[in-house]
Amino acid sequence: MIKLYYWTTPNGHKITLMLEELGLAYTVIPVNIGKGDQFDAEFLRFSPNNKIPAIIDTRLANSTGKARLLDARLYRYIVKLTEVDGSAVLKTVTAQMGLLKSLDDQRNYKNELVKL
Repeated sequence: MIKLYYWTTPNGHKITLMLEELGLAYTVIPVNIGKGDQFDAEFLRFSPNNKIPAIIDTRLANSTGKARLLDARLYRYIVKLTEVDGSAVLKTVTAQMGLLKSLDDQRNYKNELVKL
């Protein structure tokens, strides 16, 4: 089982999209970055740079978890947990990541305009 330390940010959504696409079981553990949960000693133990998402794969012996800042290594690790064609999954998730960021930026821009 994968423990996913997550908050509702574009980076958090990217990992959940990938886990869902691959059909992997995971448990979400919220890290409220608005309240500063990313600075808690428990979280810093396995994510010393206080970044989300972070995952812990409890199937590994002595799993301490890794925070990987959503780079290709994290995606490759998750794909290796399955027997699917990793290149197809990475292409799909990469496309979704670009769309999410674009939509998020548009929403933020419109929210700022409303405040004016």
